[in-house]
Amino acid sequence: MLLAFLGMSAITGALGVWGTIEIREVGQLGIETYDRPLMAINYARAANTMFEQMGNPMLDGKVSAPDADDPEESFFEDLDVAEARASSPEAAAEVRHVRTLAQAWLSQKNTSGDRNGGDALRLSNELRAGFDRLIEKMAADGFANRQQTTAVTGRANRTSGALTIAAILVSLVLAFFLSRRIVRPLSSAAAVADRIASGELDAAIPPGGTDEAGALLGSMTVMQQRISQMVAKEKTQRRFAEGRLVEALESSTEAMMLLDREGIILVCNSRVEELLGHAGHGVKDGDRFVDTVAGGDAARAARLCVPGELQLADGRWLKISREETVDGNAFLIWSDITLQKNYERKLEATAYEDPLTGVNNRNYFLQLLDGLPTTAPHAVVVVNIDRFRRVNNAYGSRIADRVLIEIAHFLRTLVGPDENCARIGADEFAMLLDATDPARAARLTDRLAAAFPMVLSIEERTITIDVSVGFATSEPEGSAAQDLLTSARAAHEQAKRAGGGRIKFFDATLREESRSRLLIESDLPDAIRNRDIQLHYQPLIDLKSGRLSGFEALARWMHPQLGQIPPGRFIPIAEESRAILDLGKYVLDAAANQAKNWVSNRTLDQRFTVAVNLSPRQIADPTNAREILHYLDRDPAAAHLLKLEVTEGVLLDDPAGMVQLLRDFKGRGVELSLDDFGTGFSSLSYLHRFPFDVLKIDRSFVIEIVDNPDALRLVQTIIELGQDLGLELVAEGVETAEQAKILQSLGCDIGQGYYFSRPVNLETATLLFDERRDWTSYDQPDLKRVAAS
Repeated sequence: MLLAFLGMSAITGALGVWGTIEIREVGQLGIETYDRPLMAINYARAANTMFEQMGNPMLDGKVSAPDADDPEESFFEDLDVAEARASSPEAAAEVRHVRTLAQAWLSQKNTSGDRNGGDALRLSNELRAGFDRLIEKMAADGFANRQQTTAVTGRANRTSGALTIAAILVSLVLAFFLSRRIVRPLSSAAAVADRIASGELDAAIPPGGTDEAGALLGSMTVMQQRISQMVAKEKTQRRFAEGRLVEALESSTEAMMLLDREGIILVCNSRVEELLGHAGHGVKDGDRFVDTVAGGDAARAARLCVPGELQLADGRWLKISREETVDGNAFLIWSDITLQKNYERKLEATAYEDPLTGVNNRNYFLQLLDGLPTTAPHAVVVVNIDRFRRVNNAYGSRIADRVLIEIAHFLRTLVGPDENCARIGADEFAMLLDATDPARAARLTDRLAAAFPMVLSIEERTITIDVSVGFATSEPEGSAAQDLLTSARAAHEQAKRAGGGRIKFFDATLREESRSRLLIESDLPDAIRNRDIQLHYQPLIDLKSGRLSGFEALARWMHPQLGQIPPGRFIPIAEESRAILDLGKYVLDAAANQAKNWVSNRTLDQRFTVAVNLSPRQIADPTNAREILHYLDRDPAAAHLLKLEVTEGVLLDDPAGMVQLLRDFKGRGVELSLDDFGTGFSSLSYLHRFPFDVLKIDRSFVIEIVDNPDALRLVQTIIELGQDLGLELVAEGVETAEQAKILQSLGCDIGQGYYFSRPVNLETATLLFDERRDWTSYDQPDLKRVAAS
């Protein structure tokens, strides 16, 4: 077979070499035929034309070659090229003969000057005849070359046809030989390979010879033997693996099964029967899954084969896993996750239960609200323990926790089985009620009113607890449950602002108040940043000298939509956010700068100060407190003109920390004033510990000193206490001349109130310096005018 291929290659190579030689010879003949004769003829004719022009008396001296200055030089150059291109020696000899005649003619013409003389005319005729013979000779040479090319081409065509026929015959012989020696054995081998591939490993392979086909058939025989050995080994290993699989399945605590596509159990472990077996039926290999496991229930069988989690009728939980095999079978695993599910339920209960009180927590309550239908009538009640922080500070967290537990237990007795009670804040609870019965709210309100104030006895301590309650009922047209909680909280906040210990219902008025409150809360930061909040100043009058001793700086806000907003409206809103910190910085800076401006432009009493209120949050925030200290450090002159007022409630949260902070303030040169004295719980016990300079008597006591002897005695006691401690006494809320006279007689130092003047703007306050009025001349008409302004 190799020789056959080599023979075919040799014939193909010989044909290629011969064809290359013939093509080269034909090409050379083409050059000899077309290139040389044609070029020689063209240049000979060009020389002849030039000769005729030089012999014409009409053109003598007027003809010049386009590329030469001398016609004679161009004439001989054309003859040189014609000689170089001549195809035969005879043609070249004719060119040389023409050149000789041309030279003789030119010599005769240039010597005699008569180109029409006898010798010149004879030479001219001979030269023309020479040109004619030259052109004829060159044309004959071209014809001879064409004849030779035609002969060579015909011979090549005949030879090529003979060789091609010979190559075809040899190819047919070789193809017949190959079909006998290769194709037939390979066809037989292919048939045997198909039988082996279909599983007939004992199919007979025809014997082969010593050539390549025989070697291929021999290799197939070896391959057949090795495949048979591998199959036998695989069967042995499979039987061993199946045995190991059965052992592994049996050792597993999970139910496992291999199920074919027809629903027949191929293999399973005994755990399947324990976990899934239908009553009265065993489960074994070869059974139908739907009959043995599902008891003939096709729907149950389908559920048992779907991956995921499934709860059985007896309450157990299964986790189902399924993997498809390459042959279309399904490997199923069932795991008993009942214990895990029980644990998850316990965790879920823990996640939604307040660990201290045992009622639900905020997360559960909010989810419960989200799941309520908007059309069903419901009510939300928010219960907040009044002054719980003080209970915590006074008795400790353990007693405070017991208070929360007692309150939670009581509130849980107020809700029905379809209602809920949850702790939604540190000291805040919420109840979700079914409001289908219109009288439900009234009954709950009566029980809350009867129970509070609640007296608790905890660890031999008697503690009185009161609550602020907000009540909101869903609207008939339906509203979002979260809005219901917001409304209840708004009502409870109103109850708290009213002093606590109250029950408030959310109504249209409160809804409008909530909207305006939201507007105030959203606009407040911009108002502070844009200085839309202005400072007004209320005079502080020295009751002994009758002179103006200072001012209290008070914030006033003219809102573009709500109009004039009183401080009692926007200050508590600012207190609930960080806006109070920015507002406090602004008021402190503006008041200090104005105080310095007043002092620098006029001569004032050395005791002149401007009082600025510090909110509890300003003092309780460590960062803000440090910023106030840094501000006082940067401007000592302003510090000596400021009087910082704090309420006694802030002192109770961290007494030790407040003592140090107030000492730091006083160390910067400011005066410290205790505001609203007498309204708190522990003022007398704390008063001697704090470095105050001024004691402000609350207006609630001052307004009654004329008609209430008890109030008069209380104010007198406060004044005497302040004098004993070396404090300056300031009475707030002085509204009549009689009140001012009584306070003056009791030894009160400073009076402040509408009797003297309302808070006035900066321009009016500045004018008061120049009046130099005796503010204690109580019958002055202009005093009443200023007070009403």
